[in-house]
Amino acid sequence: MLKNSLKNYFISFRHFFTPLGTMFLGMMLGFSVLIPGAIGALNGLIENIKLLADGVNLDFAVLWEEIRGNITALDWDDPFGAIQTMLSGEWITKVLNESLSVILGEDFNVFAEHIVNIINTFVVQIVACVFIFIAFFIIGFIAGFMLTKFFIRRNIAKRSLWKWILTGIINSFLTVGYLILCGVLYSMWQPSVFFSSLIMLVLSCIVALTEAYLVYGYKKVKFSAVLNVGNTGLYLLSNFLIFLISLVFMVIAVAINSLMGFFVGLAILEIALCVMDMNAVSFVQGLIGEQSVPPAQDVGKAA
Repeated sequence: MLKNSLKNYFISFRHFFTPLGTMFLGMMLGFSVLIPGAIGALNGLIENIKLLADGVNLDFAVLWEEIRGNITALDWDDPFGAIQTMLSGEWITKVLNESLSVILGEDFNVFAEHIVNIINTFVVQIVACVFIFIAFFIIGFIAGFMLTKFFIRRNIAKRSLWKWILTGIINSFLTVGYLILCGVLYSMWQPSVFFSSLIMLVLSCIVALTEAYLVYGYKKVKFSAVLNVGNTGLYLLSNFLIFLISLVFMVIAVAINSLMGFFVGLAILEIALCVMDMNAVSFVQGLIGEQSVPPAQDVGKAA
């Protein structure tokens, strides 16, 4: 099982650009909503402030320079931290208040209450655009997971279309839910990533072997021949090695370029999760193949 599992993993890297491509497609669709939405919200912010009084002098170029200065002042050595800060409603409100107070001067104090309401509306619009962007990215991730798993499954084991769709959807949402949960736990307590990863590996082994038996091995091999302590331990070891190799690749990718390494790491993670699941199918099919081979004839006996 161990040798075959690692072989399946490295062969599956031929599909590396499938999850990477769907993630970038999701991002492009997200940007198609985020960028026009952000520009429209910013133009609406400027027009609403100008409507407060005819004497208000608000130049979009000057406002953008003020905002750009606050953006460049962020710590871009940590790009993910900078992006997280920049997309927070509190940071947007603070920057806009400071920028507008500098540009408008005393006019800002005169219309302070109305300006705060306008800023709050702007922040809500921006947060909605960001939410849609994230939703498109997640859809791209899920689509990449399903397509990658389809291609890997086609090489290892075939399944009827409706079973593939149902299983793929369930596994994709469970994977995304697990990743989101791990992200939340990691943000609150960084060491939780080790415990959650260990629990995930054990549970995934049991579920994958059981699913492989029900779909491929039911009434063909004994359930105890598929799911037992030895097979679970060996399957866990193979998955652990795949996870460890993937982690090394991800660390190397992030070390080269943190932003690009993030997407490369997600693609590697998708491949690893797909192979981990399919290795159970490969193992069950191997057991079925062994039982289907007729016993060797005793050539020493006379006909």
